[in-house]
Amino acid sequence: LRQRPLDLEAADIASRMDGSLAALDTMFNALLDISRMDAGVVRPQPRAFDLEAMLRRLVEEFAAAAAQRGLRLSLRIADAANAHHARSDPLLVERVLRNLIGNAVRHTGEGGVLVSCRRRGPAVWRVEVWDTGPGIPEAERERVFEEFYQVGNPERDRRSGLGLGLSIVRRITDLLELPLVLHSRAGRGTRFVLDLPSTDEAIAAPHPAPATGSLQGLQVAMIEDDPEVRDSMRILLESWGCR
Repeated sequence: LRQRPLDLEAADIASRMDGSLAALDTMFNALLDISRMDAGVVRPQPRAFDLEAMLRRLVEEFAAAAAQRGLRLSLRIADAANAHHARSDPLLVERVLRNLIGNAVRHTGEGGVLVSCRRRGPAVWRVEVWDTGPGIPEAERERVFEEFYQVGNPERDRRSGLGLGLSIVRRITDLLELPLVLHSRAGRGTRFVLDLPSTDEAIAAPHPAPATGSLQGLQVAMIEDDPEVRDSMRILLESWGCR
């Protein structure tokens, strides 16, 4: 709908619909993640990965959101001359770090967020996410890992999140058997500490990115048992010039 010519009022309505759908999508995906982990169907696939590259990508991903809030978002890599290879499930680790950094940016009103990585002993990388937010009172530090529990959001404003991020973080770190420690001082900020095993294993080369270009004239065979989804996908693909 947003690809079609719209007047200002219709464009605003379409934008709000898009935002609402995105919020619902985020909630459903989070609930699905929790259900899958509680059901024991998530199986970690540990392998060597470049921890520094992952951290740089995540900090870059949240840079715009931090700037919009007037926050400093920094990355500090110790021993930068050497490779920072870790061994765990990189997809699950990235989900943990994305939730921690996203929470820090979302709940910090002023100041900044620091992501750091340093060696902790001969076989461990220590990743820390610091913020200058309101902090978490001691009595609530375990409760923040419960589903839908939020500190300082009695109105349930969805702009402050859904209260599911840290619940997913706890489940993933338990699943991966990774130690996660929370330090916080009310009015001063919060620090999450995650330890990851380091490795000297070689990292597999990434798959090359697929070629990009126009979809005009591309013939698409679509299999979908829901008529509404099928028709919507057909309209979207046709708008891109596909057959």
